[in-house]
Amino acid sequence: MRTLYCFVTAAFVLGAAAWQMFAAPKQPTARAGYRSSFAMKNVAVWNEAQRIWARAMLAAGASGLAVSAACFFLLDGKAGYLASTLISAAAAACTVPYTERKLKGMFDEKGQRKRKEGACADG
Repeated sequence: MRTLYCFVTAAFVLGAAAWQMFAAPKQPTARAGYRSSFAMKNVAVWNEAQRIWARAMLAAGASGLAVSAACFFLLDGKAGYLASTLISAAAAACTVPYTERKLKGMFDEKGQRKRKEGACADG
């Protein structure tokens, strides 16, 4: 039973990442996917947000799984699964500011894709 508690949060994060990678909504919706006010500006921002967040969640889940394994072997009882849960949840929470930062680097405040530096107007 201790094994389940150590790995449940990391497994949930990995499951959310897998769902996000393969079954994310194609249109902005308030029900599922990465839903920030900026991500819901338009379809282009929405799709990019889903892609970025899925990769971030995959990285967070994988790191959470590694930490959970370490906690399982190094810590006893409640301390092990409490530490693994908190660390996995913190890694998952870090995906939100990461995704927002990436989106704001790619799109302006109106949701239009930013031009790359040095790109000429003729193409």
